[in-house]
Amino acid sequence: MVIGTKGMGQYNRMCSFLEDNGIVLADTTVLDAFAGDGSFRSLEYMDRVKHVTAWDTNWEKLLDLGRNVGDSERIEPQCVDSIHQMEEHQLEQDRKWDVIILDNPCALYGGEEYCEHFEILQNAFFCRNTKKTNALVFNVTPTPHKWNNRREHHIRRTVYYDDVRAELPEISMRGHYRFYFGNWGGTIKECLYIKHKHSGLEAGYYWVAVYVFEASRT
Repeated sequence: MVIGTKGMGQYNRMCSFLEDNGIVLADTTVLDAFAGDGSFRSLEYMDRVKHVTAWDTNWEKLLDLGRNVGDSERIEPQCVDSIHQMEEHQLEQDRKWDVIILDNPCALYGGEEYCEHFEILQNAFFCRNTKKTNALVFNVTPTPHKWNNRREHHIRRTVYYDDVRAELPEISMRGHYRFYFGNWGGTIKECLYIKHKHSGLEAGYYWVAVYVFEASRT
């Protein structure tokens, strides 16, 4: 079953931004940690890169992804819990990716065990291939979800961002991640925030945050 794309445009901008900042997509390995069936945005970049490791908890969606892409050699699907899998991979030195994409939910999920990208981002940071210019892509929301346990979502955001405001502006987000990535040893080359509509969020949108990092000097 071939499924039409619903998020065309945002990842085209991402691809242009990555190439403008020194990442040659044709030579790039990608980890798509919330791959799904590709209907939302994966198809926008998968035919441009060298190899994609696609993680998702739903095997049927991964099968649909393979049918959508139509290139079994380029896509390596793995039916796994992305957060647990990332914890294991960040300890391995022989498997790193040039670009890591976290199309994380902008809400609580996994039986409310997880919230947005909070439990996976740091491990993902350490799974990058730092021998070359690399990138980390993830979803950031300025507000809690309207319907998915808003109160608990707001509490977890308050703890994570150390900020009680119900709506956080883009400048606060940029400052937060610049501090964290720098504290973890990353050197940001450039970043881009792409706004995308989302009716379930109080703000009515979220950002696809694209961070490009310099290669490590060590």
